[in-house]
Amino acid sequence: MSEGSAPRSPRRSGAALVIDDSPVQRAHAVQLLRDCGCTEVLEADQGRSALDLLARLPQGVRLIVLDLEMEGMNGIAFLEQLPGCDIPIVLCSSREQRLIDSVQTLGHDLGLNVVAALRKPLNS
Repeated sequence: MSEGSAPRSPRRSGAALVIDDSPVQRAHAVQLLRDCGCTEVLEADQGRSALDLLARLPQGVRLIVLDLEMEGMNGIAFLEQLPGCDIPIVLCSSREQRLIDSVQTLGHDLGLNVVAALRKPLNS
């Protein structure tokens, strides 16, 4: 993937991708997805590494769970790299719900498939 390009409509495997810089929160989200039946869950610790991972996956992913506050490329900057991407995205943050909802609106304005905006800690 060239700089500034984004994944567009990848063929989807059964994989989900969790992007969170907190190892504890990331592990928790991974376990929740496995408990919901996801057999393949991939992990990235920030937005740039997630974009690199998406570029290398021949079949893409079925779902992205995205933390908003991360070192390096945060969740908002990550979303800005995805115009035209139709992968369902779940936003999550420990910040106030009003902020999370605002980022969900931004995602929709970017044409993204943001399906949920949740406060941490995530639960089943």
